[in-house]
This record gives sequence, C-alpha cells and structure tokens, in this order.
Amino acid sequence: MSVGMHDMDMATYTLVPFNLELMKLSAYYKKKREVVILSPSFTPERHQKFILRKDFDDGNFPIGLEKVPNLEYGGYAFSNGIYRPLPPEIEMLHPDTSLYDNMEKTIIAAKGRDQRKIFQNMMEAEHCRLSLDGKTIWEDYPKQFKFLKTARNLMFHDFDLGAINGGFEEVQRLLSRARTDGWATRVGMKFPVTCTKGQDLLNWMSIKPNSTFYSLQFNGVIEPEAFKDFVGIVREKSIYKQLDYYITASSMNQKEFLDKYIQQVFRQVVKARSYRVFFSLKYEESFFIDKRWERVLDLFNFYHNSMRHLPQSIYFQKIGEDTLFDFARNTYNDLPSYYKKAMTKQEIRELFAFVREEKPELFKDFYEYYINKKED
Repeated sequence: MSVGMHDMDMATYTLVPFNLELMKLSAYYKKKREVVILSPSFTPERHQKFILRKDFDDGNFPIGLEKVPNLEYGGYAFSNGIYRPLPPEIEMLHPDTSLYDNMEKTIIAAKGRDQRKIFQNMMEAEHCRLSLDGKTIWEDYPKQFKFLKTARNLMFHDFDLGAINGGFEEVQRLLSRARTDGWATRVGMKFPVTCTKGQDLLNWMSIKPNSTFYSLQFNGVIEPEAFKDFVGIVREKSIYKQLDYYITASSMNQKEFLDKYIQQVFRQVVKARSYRVFFSLKYEESFFIDKRWERVLDLFNFYHNSMRHLPQSIYFQKIGEDTLFDFARNTYNDLPSYYKKAMTKQEIRELFAFVREEKPELFKDFYEYYINKKED
C-alpha cells in the first residue's frame, strides 16, 4: 500500500519543526512494509491512504476534507490545542526522521537563516512528547527514545510544557542525565512554554536552548525582582530567547491594567532597551475599550525594538541614555524609512498628548525616565 503523508505546517511555513505524529505513523507503516512518502502538496488521489497533519491554527484549512474517502487528518489545529493520542503501539515508536529526507533542499532553499544547520538539528534530534493529556507526565515517554546518546537536541512537541505538572523538573532530570552520559544538552520545542510567574520564567530560561526552536510566553506582568533577574540572565549569557509578553493577560479590564501596570511595563521596556534585551509586548485585540491605548503599546514596542538590527557598539552609541521623548525628537530621524512607516512623528505627538490627558504620571516618565547603568 502507498501511504502519502502531508505536513501542512511545513508546506506553509517551511522553517518549522517536523511533525511528530507523522514521523511515528511513518515508523509504523514502514514496519508493516508499506511504501511511505512525504507529499509536499495535498494529493490524496495519488495514494491508497493519505494522512494530513496540521498543528498551527492559522485559519488556513483545505475545503471538504471529510469528503475525501482515503484521508485521515488531525493535529492540534483540528482539536483546539488538545492532543488526540495515537494508539499506544504507535505512540511508543521511535519517530522516523528519515520521512523528511526529501525536504532538505526545500528547507535549505528558504531564505533568511542558517537553513542547513536547522535541518541537521531536526534530523539529529530526539523528538518526543512528554505528556499525552497535556497535564501529567506520560510514564512511557522514554520509550520514544532510541539514539539518545548521539542526539544533539531534545525536541518536545507538547502544546505547552509549562502546563504539565512537574514538566520543568522532568526536563531538568533529562538534561542532568545528558551531562552525565555525554549526549544532548540543548532543548527545543514546537510550541512556546507559557509562564504566569516570574520564577517559572527564570526556570525555563536556565535551560540551554535550541538556537531556533525555543520560545517562552509570559501571561501577565513580570514581577520587578524577576524582571531584573531576567534582564541580567539574558545579558550575562549573551543568548537570545524569544519572549512573547502578553501584558494584559492577568488584568480583568482596561482600567485595572492602566491603574496597576502600564507605568511598570513602560519602565521595563526602558530597562530592557538600555541593556539591549528585546521582547514583544502583546495584548488581546478586544481588551482595550479605547483603541488609542493599543497604539500607545505599539509606541512602546517601536521605541524598544526599532534599532535592534544595529551592531552592539553602534546600538549603544545611538541610544545613549535617551528617554522616549529624546527618541521621538532625535533618534527617530536616524531610523531607516521602512521603520518610520510603522509610526509617524505626527502620530507620536498625538499619542503624547493623549497620555498627558489620561495618565500624567506616565507622561512625565516619557520625558524623565531612563536607566543610568552605573547607578543601576
């Protein structure tokens, strides 16, 4: 039997982790001596059985899937982020990374990164799932491993490692064993780890990351002491960790966020920018009643990230100890034209006027707040 498999996420985005379910299903059918082919496109008519997997819910779905008689489809995108386990005998199989052999040229042809290294990291990684229910550690998860001593990376495919009870401690235990036995010491994941406490964020930051596939998401506003440690860790280790910072997630409404957190968030932006530590402020689209506050946060992001492309020595010369006002008045003029399209000077003036009326204490920070590194 010819079994065709289609990784819709890779077909759409190219530089994404391999699909764990497809690799396990490939191992299963090859064990049964079936012919297994990774199809770059949706072509169920070419195979006796066709398996589609899609994990990223981007709203892009083929029409009429349920009408294709030889099709089996699934993935997080079809189940609202809830994992639907495969039969136990398939779950415990070692994933067949050779399924992706023919994707090497496609991945290397993609622009913008060290593609060959990314592909090799994925091929030489041990891919696994720590939990089947998203909450507890699956007692048989070690049975997925086969070449542990030669693996360079451990790649986790759980929807949220941070939601698994004891997940961080189990990953630590694996890495401790790795250091003893001399195998993989880097961790990657397909989906971000979600944190709601500063200490949890610092814990996950202590792990040596895969350079491409390691991301963290913080829901809420990071506590001051934890944020100070966060900046220090990133600076000390000279490593970049992708952090999506959902600052409105822990607030009940616009008023609570503005009263309790917006000035704290702005000062965090100033501190991080002063030490060349970057992240993106995120907010829920329906959170703010007055949409001008969305643009204020966009201004914070603009101020924070618009010069991150500069080499370190030039970056610190440019920003000095400038306030948001200094940036808007002087530094803005030196930005490339494509950055200026994101926010005009006139719009910045209007946002300053808006904040002056709504939050005078925050407005004062726009002119006065900066980080003196010697004192800090």
